[in-house]
Amino acid sequence: MTYKKDKIESFVDADSITDDGNLKKFKTYHNFRGYKKFRVIPIEKLICKTVVNCDDKTIGYEEEQLELRDGRIAVKELKLGVKPVPNCVDEGISIFVCQDST
Repeated sequence: MTYKKDKIESFVDADSITDDGNLKKFKTYHNFRGYKKFRVIPIEKLICKTVVNCDDKTIGYEEEQLELRDGRIAVKELKLGVKPVPNCVDEGISIFVCQDST
């Protein structure tokens, strides 16, 4: 699945999707091209270890790896189990990976 809004693109690595009961785990990639920032430094790319619970319709990121414009990489561990905002990328990702679970 590919999502493109303006100049930001998001991708689900469909080959990485694993099914653990009601949980789907996979990688997502986001090309920000400097349109978002981390501590005032533009973010070029974001790679996420993503988890979606298809039963309760939540999404979370076990880890985010930010590739910054200055060449540095920042890694953040995040909270799981967040309801996606309607009509956003996370909602589209959740629908895509859960489509065979319904």
